[in-house]
Amino acid sequence: LNKMWVPNLMSDEIRTLYQDEYQLGLVALEIVEKKLGIKLHQDEACYIALHLVNAIVNLGNEKITTILKMSQGILDLIRVNFNISLDSDCLNSSRIMTHVKFLAQRLIRKDDTPLTDVDELYEILAKKDERLIGCVDQIDFFLQSKYQVSLSKQEKVYLMIHLLKIV
Repeated sequence: LNKMWVPNLMSDEIRTLYQDEYQLGLVALEIVEKKLGIKLHQDEACYIALHLVNAIVNLGNEKITTILKMSQGILDLIRVNFNISLDSDCLNSSRIMTHVKFLAQRLIRKDDTPLTDVDELYEILAKKDERLIGCVDQIDFFLQSKYQVSLSKQEKVYLMIHLLKIV
């Protein structure tokens, strides 16, 4: 082995959005070290996590990378709009991160099955905190301009509900 290390440029996003898979990757690194005597860099746990995610959601590495970038962009907009940090150890932050991850997966899969009529709930949430509409509209613009997908009103409502829990 020539001990070459290739940094994982998405490691922060992977550790945040796929915590369980990352933990399994760390366990795999321990097994490699124990069985082969080779200590691999922690970024390798992120690569392992990506393989696990890909096996679970069966979308391919390119789409998983898109999901990670899309999720990170959405979370960055939330941080900026509400001037907050999202700590994955905090339950409500973890919930919104999980919601955003699955939202991105649904958008990439083009799974837009409407569940219910949400117009009334949308209006109630909009009145509760007017920053919510501004934030979800910015997220929708980001998704449209960068990924050519848009949020349904239902997705906006779900985002607004999660946002209310963290602001």
